[in-house]
Amino acid sequence: MSASLAAQLRTYDRGRVLFPVRDLRGIERGCVLRDVTGTARIKALTKTPASYSLGSWHRRFAQPSVWVVEDAVSALRASQYVNVVALLGTHTPPALMKELRRWQCVNVALDADAFQRSCAVADALAVWTDARPVPLTKDFKDIDEDELHAHLVR
Repeated sequence: MSASLAAQLRTYDRGRVLFPVRDLRGIERGCVLRDVTGTARIKALTKTPASYSLGSWHRRFAQPSVWVVEDAVSALRASQYVNVVALLGTHTPPALMKELRRWQCVNVALDADAFQRSCAVADALAVWTDARPVPLTKDFKDIDEDELHAHLVR
């Protein structure tokens, strides 16, 4: 992880790191507390209002495309190169699907073990936008910088 990414994180006690959950406008809506010890029974604790279901957005580029990933760590890594939203799981609530339809291109790159879900999300969006499932052999959070760059920058 680069120093700039590490600087964005705040470490909490009990071996968890806090990742802010931001909406489309960049307003903080909650957080994800992610275990970094590998010993916690629950890897990620998501704390957002029950009424918020739009994932965690990183919009930094004037691109007509967005990448959809599963978790906060993958989103933070991808946000160096592209607009990205973390589902914070694999569930895609109707409000989020409605927002994704507004993008010209949606690349769905859920973790390697969830490719069938990536295909289902892309299929559901294909009526409204150019939506593509992206097969991964390793999760974005687990690949080196060169591999990540090759996936995202085309």
